[in-house]
Amino acid sequence: MNNPDLREYISDILNQNYRISEAENGKIGVEFAFNLLPDIIVSDIMMPQMDGNELCSILKEDERTSHIPIILLTALSSISSQLKGFEHGADDYITKPFNADLLLARVKNLIEVRKQLQQKFQRSVFVNPADFVTNVSDEKLLKKALELVESNLDNLDFAIPEFILGMNMSKTGIYKKIKVLTGQSVSEFIKSIRLRHAAQLLLRKEFTISEISYRVGFQNRTQFNRAFKEQFSMSPTEFIQSHLNS
Repeated sequence: MNNPDLREYISDILNQNYRISEAENGKIGVEFAFNLLPDIIVSDIMMPQMDGNELCSILKEDERTSHIPIILLTALSSISSQLKGFEHGADDYITKPFNADLLLARVKNLIEVRKQLQQKFQRSVFVNPADFVTNVSDEKLLKKALELVESNLDNLDFAIPEFILGMNMSKTGIYKKIKVLTGQSVSEFIKSIRLRHAAQLLLRKEFTISEISYRVGFQNRTQFNRAFKEQFSMSPTEFIQSHLNS
């Protein structure tokens, strides 16, 4: 934002709990976002070279930054102004002048929502990408990642290099994206999808545990049992029993 007093005020509010980077206009803000991939962005709407709405559109349409929550600040309190911000992909909207505690609460809430979505993803046996993201771009990317792993479940050689190649993104980009969306590293993500499919097969009761472990890409049952218990806090046998009793 181009108002140095406002930037300083916001920095003073947030730097007690967060590391802050400042950009004096929207164009520089977009460059910073691509380079730094911040956890959240607070942007004024009225800025030179590129306003907050345009900044929001650019970042939300790019798969590298589409996950980043954006709070827009404006002196305009009309419903039409707020709707315009949301139409450009803003996650929240604060009218100036604003209370410092309100800004802190909004920032904390948006970051907490992302953590809750990560935890929900990690706990779920059945995964619908739309349930774990906040925009269509991230839904498409997560769906592609899930389908890529699921199509290689019985391939013992499918690992991080093959996943990166299949996703057609830079190594750094896909590492960051998977971590943000799921709270997992790429290797953890791949393993968790294998184990989710194993859990689904266990519920269908069509195969033995040994057969299932091989079908989802584990070389032996001992390795499979250990990984399954780490993810679901119970052994495959206990998992089956728990669903028989539920």
